[in-house]
Amino acid sequence: MRYYIQNLIVFTAIALTIIFSYLSVSFTPQDTQPLDPITTACDSNLLLLETGGVASIENRYLRTVVREKMQTAANLVCASAQLFAADPESQGSALLPFRFSAHAEYHTHKRTRSVRVQFYEETGGAHGNIDYYTQTVTTRNDPVTLTDLLSSHAISEDDFIRMVTEDLTVSGDIPFLTPFSSIDQAQHWHITDRGVLTVTFPPYALAPYSYGTLEATVDLTSQSAANGT
Repeated sequence: MRYYIQNLIVFTAIALTIIFSYLSVSFTPQDTQPLDPITTACDSNLLLLETGGVASIENRYLRTVVREKMQTAANLVCASAQLFAADPESQGSALLPFRFSAHAEYHTHKRTRSVRVQFYEETGGAHGNIDYYTQTVTTRNDPVTLTDLLSSHAISEDDFIRMVTEDLTVSGDIPFLTPFSSIDQAQHWHITDRGVLTVTFPPYALAPYSYGTLEATVDLTSQSAANGT
């Protein structure tokens, strides 16, 4: 009888654990709800709109920020298209529709979460324009600055500038419009899933448009090992 009672207690406890676990999963709000899609007041005759990657951002804070950035940028391009279309001289112009695309990528590494968003706009110029938005936070959503990141890996600003310049020119000389000489020029950076610091320079930031987007990488793990940190 004692053995039977012991088994009954064990099985009851297991059953209750399973039931409560199920109820917890069923009734706990999940952070997987899709956000409203990016939309504008422009139809396809005025603006061709393409966005992606927002749903893959697991961090709720970064996902919300990225969606807001995309929406704001799309609204501005739509407003420009509407203003252009309202000009009688633009009727039948081959410059319409304008084009706007925004694609996000999400990276996690240890206690950091990073996003990089590429924006592309065609608004009637000789070529489209590319820009980026990046942000890195901790798991508590505290902002991570580039200065603090380099300091935590014992990388001086001078060494960072040297490493970025060497990586940019490893395949050959670049006719820099503006040489990379200050950490303040590294406005767009993120940490990849493998712990690699990637610095992104859109066209014209350092070099002519024909060179496109320039990227430089710094392996933070290797640098930490080399510096004994």
